[in-house]
Amino acid sequence: MKRVKKLLNEKDLFEKFLPSLRGKVFHFTYSKSWLLIQKTKKVLSNKEGKFIYGSVHSHQSIGNYLGAVCLFDLRSVSEMILGKNSLFQDYFSRRITTDSPTYFLVLNEKAYSKILRLEDVENELKQKLMYMPEIESWYIDDLDLFNIEAVYEVSLISSE
Repeated sequence: MKRVKKLLNEKDLFEKFLPSLRGKVFHFTYSKSWLLIQKTKKVLSNKEGKFIYGSVHSHQSIGNYLGAVCLFDLRSVSEMILGKNSLFQDYFSRRITTDSPTYFLVLNEKAYSKILRLEDVENELKQKLMYMPEIESWYIDDLDLFNIEAVYEVSLISSE
C-alpha cells in the first residue's frame, strides 16, 4: 500500500488533487478513524453507531442502513459533477480544514467486485434514505486494508 502525504492550499486541493481522483474509488476519513483503521487493519461499517458520523445525516444513510462502508465512486463521473461549485467540492470544502489531516483510502481494482453502485440500490431506499447522488457507492462488508492501493494523507495549509 502506497502512502503519500500532501500539504495543499485550497486552490491545489480543488484544482489538482481532487480531480486526480477521477476514475478511482475511495473512502474518506479523519485522523481519529484512520488510527482505528490502522489498528484493526480494516475500515469498519458504522451500522452499530459506534463511531462519529461523517455528517449530521450519516445515521440516515443508505450505507449505514446496509451496514456497508461508504465510498466515493469516481469511475464514471462527468467534469460537471466534480467541478467548481459542485456537491462534491462543497462536501470536501466543509470537511478538509487546517486543523488536522484527512485521509483518502483509494481502493485497488480487485475490491471493485464487492461494490454496490447507486443504480443497484432499490428506488424505495433512495426515496427514504440519504446518499450523495452520482458519486456514492458502498462496499458490502468491512473493507480490509489489503484492498487499499494508496492512502493520501491530506493537510490543508493556509493560502496566506
